[in-house]
Amino acid sequence: MSNSTFEIKLTFNEKKIGAMAKKMIQTRTRLGRSIDSSVFENSVVDGRSINLVDSGNMLNSINVSSRKNIVSVTDGSSYGVYHDEGTATLPQREWFGLSTSEANTLSDFMVGELMKEDK
Repeated sequence: MSNSTFEIKLTFNEKKIGAMAKKMIQTRTRLGRSIDSSVFENSVVDGRSINLVDSGNMLNSINVSSRKNIVSVTDGSSYGVYHDEGTATLPQREWFGLSTSEANTLSDFMVGELMKEDK
């Protein structure tokens, strides 16, 4: 007598998940919040206080790519890393990534998608 076996096919809409992650990063950053929800320290440039959305180029440079079961979200700017990590003259403002809450939202979305497929 042999054991019974069944397979579970897990499929996700990787493009949609990537787009959601990108939008979460952009929305939170535009609200002046870091990954841990703290308020960003503004920088002073040419006598004016700016947050991380001076021109919008950095947030608009976020790229999303996907392949089977993998989503990559990339900061396409040349300077986003300096804001994220900070420098001697630039305060650290962790903007690139997902908070635990944002990751949980994506996880809940994926579970919801699986539940839809089960019906």
